[in-house]
Amino acid sequence: MKKKYILKSNREFNRIIETKKPVSDKYYVIYVDNDVNDSQLFGFSVGKKIGNAVERNKLRRQLKSIVQSLTYKGNFKCVIITKKQINSLSYNEKRKRLIYLLGKTGIIEYEE
Repeated sequence: MKKKYILKSNREFNRIIETKKPVSDKYYVIYVDNDVNDSQLFGFSVGKKIGNAVERNKLRRQLKSIVQSLTYKGNFKCVIITKKQINSLSYNEKRKRLIYLLGKTGIIEYEE
C-alpha cells in the first residue's frame, strides 16, 4: 500500500473516531468518514495488547495487504482498529471478517 493512501495524522484519527459511528465485531472496529474530497485513505491502529512490535507490524502488514486487494467506491477516510482477540484468527479468517465489515460500511460491494 502506497504511503499516500495511509492516514497518519493523530488529529484526523481522533476527529473520525469522535464524530463517526463505528461498525464493529469481536475482532475489529471500523470508522468511516464519507464527507471528504480526497482519495481513499486508511488508518490502522494495532494496540500494545496484541503482542510485541514484530507481531503488531505483521498484523498491520496483513491488514494493508487485505485493504489493497479490494476495490472501493467513492472517496472516504477509514480507521481500522483491531481488538486483542484477533490473535486467534488465521489470515483467511481475518480477511473474511474485515471484508464483511467493510461491506457493512458501504465502501465496497460485499458479495458472500
